[in-house]
Amino acid sequence: MKKKEILDEIEKDILENKDKKEDSIPEVSEEPINFGGIDKEEEIKLESDDDEQEESVPEVPEHIEPILMEIADIPGVGSLTVQKLKDIGIINIADLAIASAMSIHEKLASTKHSRAFCEKLVVFADEYLKKSGITNKPLMTCKEMKNQKPRKRFSTGDEMIDEWFGGGIESRAVTEFYGRFRSGKTQICYCTAVKTASEGKKVLYVDTENTFDPMRVDEICKVRKYDMDIAEENILVMQPKAASLFFKDMQQLARHIKENNIELVIVDSIIALHRAEFIGRSNLSERQQQLSRIMSFLVRCAEHYDVAVMITNQVLDSPDQFKPGTYATGGNIISHSSTHRVYMKSQGMSNSASNKNNLSDMLMEDSPRYARSELTIQLGKFGVRGIDPSKPIPKA
Repeated sequence: MKKKEILDEIEKDILENKDKKEDSIPEVSEEPINFGGIDKEEEIKLESDDDEQEESVPEVPEHIEPILMEIADIPGVGSLTVQKLKDIGIINIADLAIASAMSIHEKLASTKHSRAFCEKLVVFADEYLKKSGITNKPLMTCKEMKNQKPRKRFSTGDEMIDEWFGGGIESRAVTEFYGRFRSGKTQICYCTAVKTASEGKKVLYVDTENTFDPMRVDEICKVRKYDMDIAEENILVMQPKAASLFFKDMQQLARHIKENNIELVIVDSIIALHRAEFIGRSNLSERQQQLSRIMSFLVRCAEHYDVAVMITNQVLDSPDQFKPGTYATGGNIISHSSTHRVYMKSQGMSNSASNKNNLSDMLMEDSPRYARSELTIQLGKFGVRGIDPSKPIPKA
């Protein structure tokens, strides 16, 4: 057989086999293949159920009654969503307006809500409160801001210190006190808490260092002649033992404020638990993120519920020999979140020959309203009191 004939025979066999293979391939049905025994109607139903999980947030009407709406009353929000929001302390629309969309998304992740949906919820709540006249308008003139409801003031129990603070610790603000031990941070918190509570106002004292002592409250009341029973009744103490528990308590802060009518919140200290648990540079990012959210809870609650917030902070020494000094812990997260920042420094070691009168200095390091100034204070059984260095210093 010639070469050409052999090649023609091979080509013929290939074509015949190809035709047989094409004939054996079944036609593809236009109906979807059913995996797992779900028919078409059930599949459509499941798709519609998934769509319902991503609930749509309605537009806020132009004219609404100034009634504080409950979360369950928001059209399109289901009962499962309502329950999950309650778990993180969001009870009504006012709580929702100051909530973090990220926190909501983390809680609602199991219900297939997107981050955009959670952001829409917060925006809806904010617009509702603005249109109902409960919160400020989006745009305000300086005159309108000036005529707003004045900030409340909480006395430290000493006239000179109150005057230095413009009338006392102010509401809708976070006042931070940082410094070394024995500088008077906790004592000024005690004095403000006892004075406020003795006036019948509720105080929440968050003690992360496990140092709160009711006997100290009694001692200050005796020296300053406050009603001890009233003071003790109005101070609520919270002592979280771990950073995770502290974070959870701060998530519930708005609920605690509303249920107990709290007007002053004290956190002593803001950094202790996180500094002990998040050790090393590898954990620094996670620590700072959690601190940022805790400070956010404090700032939002202070502004929205018209409460005063006092926090204490620890210090660290600079490792740089060319830039010696003392720095507040927590970094920029805490420094930028605090409204007023006060540095406290003891004049020598307490009860030593160099500081026999237990004196400390308070420096208004940063504030949008108070002038950068310094005040000398004295520590003792009475708590803290302002001292005029030009006059004879009384014994502590």
